Amino acid sequence: MAITGTALRQIATPTSACIGRRMRPLVTSPGRSCDAGCRKSRGMLYRPLDVERQSRYGVTQRQMVLTNAQRQARWRERHIRKRRAAQRVVHLLLRKYRTDVHIDEIAGLLHAFFNRDDAHKLRRRLRELTDSRARIARHSTIAALQDEKQAFERDHPGKRYPKHKCGLTDREATDLARCRRQRARTYMRAVVRKLRQSLDMRYRSRVPRKVKAGYVLVHNHIAHTKDMASGINGFRFWTQKRNRDVARCNCGWQGVPHYRIRGTSKRIES
Repeated sequence: MAITGTALRQIATPTSACIGRRMRPLVTSPGRSCDAGCRKSRGMLYRPLDVERQSRYGVTQRQMVLTNAQRQARWRERHIRKRRAAQRVVHLLLRKYRTDVHIDEIAGLLHAFFNRDDAHKLRRRLRELTDSRARIARHSTIAALQDEKQAFERDHPGKRYPKHKCGLTDREATDLARCRRQRARTYMRAVVRKLRQSLDMRYRSRVPRKVKAGYVLVHNHIAHTKDMASGINGFRFWTQKRNRDVARCNCGWQGVPHYRIRGTSKRIES
């Protein structure tokens, strides 16, 4: 069936509905040449850009219009996921010990809250804190080595503190180890003395009948019987100010209310 010139001109002529919309030429009529940018040429067919975009990107239907209730439901669903992720991050941060798996999970959860700039800022800040802590630890280590050197030369007149430990003889290595043990023992004694002064600890040889207000009776972790006295097998008891480091003990020792060091279990021998 042949197409007449009138029918061809009607097909190629743009309709009034297409005029004024953003169109793109599809085909040209035979025997006519027109600029591709001309939108009102009679020798071209036009179609809207959204139709061309749908055919190009494989979009077959328009996006569904959501109601206000559906938008609110999607908003709540999206933010409840964020709140649950934040709660999981808090739980991981409050752990006493964290493994590499926990660190990776924290990083993955924080990625949902931070954009690229926030992640860069956080990483830069953490690097600064890490460098400052490492610098403080390095300075404290240097100061401890200087104190150890002065203590060694003071306790060993005529000898110099060895710079390298690999070239020491057996006697020199023994002297250095003994010096370090003495310094550690002195340091622990000072710490215990300061702790006893702050808690007002007083060891008792007999069970007190009454304890002052704010003070408690505490025994150590040594296994004991219900009537064991102080000094047997290392068992000791004392009075001190009540703090968070002691917990109520129900071992029945001496039949009096007393406490134990928190973290130690009751050890009763029959």
